[in-house]
Amino acid sequence: MAQRRRLAASGWFVMMSILSVLTATALLRSSHAQAVLDAPSPAASRAEIALDASAIDPYEGLVRPSQQVQLNAPMPGILQAVLVEEGQHVQQGQVLAQIDDRLQRLAVEAAQLQAQSDAEVERARYAMDEAKILWDRAVWSSERDAASDWEVRRAKVQYLVAQAAYQAALEAKELAQVRLKLEQERLEQYQLRAPFAGQVVQIHLDAGGTVSTSDPILSLVAMDPLEAEVHLSIDVMEQMEPGRWYRLSGAAPVNRELLGRLISVDPRIDWASRTFRCLFRLENPGGKLPSGFGVRLAAASPVEPPPPSAPAASEQAPTQSLPTQNAQAAKDSAE
Repeated sequence: MAQRRRLAASGWFVMMSILSVLTATALLRSSHAQAVLDAPSPAASRAEIALDASAIDPYEGLVRPSQQVQLNAPMPGILQAVLVEEGQHVQQGQVLAQIDDRLQRLAVEAAQLQAQSDAEVERARYAMDEAKILWDRAVWSSERDAASDWEVRRAKVQYLVAQAAYQAALEAKELAQVRLKLEQERLEQYQLRAPFAGQVVQIHLDAGGTVSTSDPILSLVAMDPLEAEVHLSIDVMEQMEPGRWYRLSGAAPVNRELLGRLISVDPRIDWASRTFRCLFRLENPGGKLPSGFGVRLAAASPVEPPPPSAPAASEQAPTQSLPTQNAQAAKDSAE
């Protein structure tokens, strides 16, 4: 009786194990079928990739100033005056800011006095002439047995020493003139000048504070002409000719067509995006166009150049503003 019970329990265990295996197999097949149904088709994947590629416009670019720079203090010291205002147009070489240069002006005056002085040269010349007379007299006396050979040699050596002193005085005068030029150049370093004609867009510091050579004083940009850096598809690379004019479409806030002259074509191709870089120059007389707006190539075919325009307002001689006049008056009074 006990043996029958053991056999029945074993049969029941085997049946339950087989049922568990069949159930797991069915669940696995169902999950695989659902994954196959949820997976995108190859055609759908290719469509999504094409959609992502079309979202990237290789003809887009950005307009920027042709020149832009942040000007730091040329010398450490006290910022005596800022001679321009934000938005003011300036010419190349125009003084934009002044560092206190009173000590350096004194150094220039001292070097100028030393360079103009002839006292040391005259003294050395008189000493040389006197030594020459004594040598000649010693030679004359030696010919008449009135002076020994030692006295002649001594007089000659004294003359040669005086001659060398005179030459050293001449060289010292030349060196003093070089030092004068050096001090004058150092004096120029206390003035911050515009490296190019442009517009002051931001003033970072006010007059009166202590500055170092790492402190920015103002930012300057050249808005005429502008430059547009555009990455184009390699399909139009052979049509782009440097020096020719092309039609560009400006985005907001310009929203109109522009003409740009192709300055350079980068021979390096970005194979990942299949594009190459082009640099266009846009004439901007009067600085009417801003920078920073988007631009795209409207057509890959070159067009005729635009007619010559009148000189821009930024090319005319700048007028000195009231703050500039006050700052210059304060500088003159300090001197």
